[in-house]
Amino acid sequence: QPVLKGALNQRTQLVSGQNRVDMWGHNADRLAVAVTEPMPFTIELVQPQVPLVRNGSANFQIKVKRNEGYNEPISLRVLYNSNGCAASGSVRVEPDQSEALVPVTANANAEIGSFPMTMLAQAKRTNGSAWVATNFINFEVADSFFDYQFVATVVEPGASNSIAVGLQIKSPPDGEVDFELLGLPAGITSAAPVVKLEGEMTQLTFPISVAADARVGKFQTLVIKATIRRPAGEIVQTQGTGEVQIVAPVPTATPAVAAAPAAPPPPPTEKPLSRLEQLRQAKLLLQTQ
Repeated sequence: QPVLKGALNQRTQLVSGQNRVDMWGHNADRLAVAVTEPMPFTIELVQPQVPLVRNGSANFQIKVKRNEGYNEPISLRVLYNSNGCAASGSVRVEPDQSEALVPVTANANAEIGSFPMTMLAQAKRTNGSAWVATNFINFEVADSFFDYQFVATVVEPGASNSIAVGLQIKSPPDGEVDFELLGLPAGITSAAPVVKLEGEMTQLTFPISVAADARVGKFQTLVIKATIRRPAGEIVQTQGTGEVQIVAPVPTATPAVAAAPAAPPPPPTEKPLSRLEQLRQAKLLLQTQ
């Protein structure tokens, strides 16, 4: 096993020239350190019993034992993150608490392996703040267990449909698994947003209902949260994104109403005059004039 060695080379500038050019100074290869008082608390980083997976999230658990009378907040941050992982740097152990959870996530390309990990705690002392490191843990990052194939789902306001997501099990999850549909836009609900893994499933189906006043549009917000429950802890993998489209109903054409045919002229009430009778009447009219 290789031996790790470090070195110190600290330059102290004693004489400066024009524009603060270093004219004369001293290089030290040793650093004077003195421990005058112990920290008024002890801190422990709990070893996780399950790995963090790609596209996953977890929490680092911190436990604190305070000396009697010490009730200051303790700020926490990770000394370093492994490639592709990120931990929150804004978590504190509040004065009335003795534990805290620090969220940590891994992206789709996080480096797989086991890494030594420690956290730093900063707290108030008599004349300022002091730092202390936790114990080291083995932080394990593993590949994701599932892949999903999302397809766009189209639905109209006031209607019902289902969201189907293709499922590929990359490796046995070794535990009870729930798949939860998250990210539904406003106006869409699901009566069964959680599906349990059973056997060699290849598809997840979630029924949805759309409110009549739901806003029309395209929403690329759907994600699937898989939770693997083991006796030692939970593994969470969250992945997306799926798409749902709310479209306005297509208006149906109303057939034009044909105009009613014109009523036929009423039948004549008298027998029409013959041509001979018309001439006779015309002759009598001339004789009377």
